[in-house]
Amino acid sequence: MKRTQPPVSLRVGPSLRIGAFVAATHSGTLWMTLWLAIERPLFLLFLPALLFSLIRTWHWQVRGGCRLLLDGSGEWNLFDTDGQVHKVRLQGNSRVWPGLMILNFRLQGGGRRTLILLSDNSDAEQRRRLRVRLLTFHT
Repeated sequence: MKRTQPPVSLRVGPSLRIGAFVAATHSGTLWMTLWLAIERPLFLLFLPALLFSLIRTWHWQVRGGCRLLLDGSGEWNLFDTDGQVHKVRLQGNSRVWPGLMILNFRLQGGGRRTLILLSDNSDAEQRRRLRVRLLTFHT
C-alpha cells in the first residue's frame, strides 16, 4: 500500500536578491559586449540575445510570481499569476540546499520552467517542508 504524504503548497513571489543578481550579470555582460565591439563590431550581434535573456529572466524570476503545489501522491502543479495551471515534472538536475533551492521543471505540454527559492521570495516554513519532502521521499 502506497502511503501518501501531506500536500505542500508554496507561494513564490518576487525576489530582490534575484533582481540584483540579474541586473548585475546582464549589465556586466552588456559592458563587456560593448567593450569587445570597439575592436570587433560583430559582437553587437549579441545584444538582441542579451536583451531577450534579460526580459525573459526578469519576467519569470523577478517580476512574476506563482504557486507551486506538490500533492500527496507526488504530482506537481504550477499555478501562474494569470490563473493558468501547468502539470509539471521535477527534473533530476534540480538542487536543494538549506538556503537555496533551484527547481527545474518540465511542463507537460512542452517547455521548461525554473524556480529559484530564496528566503526573500517564499515562506520559510513551507520551503522547509518542501525541502524535507524532496530529500526524504525522492518525489
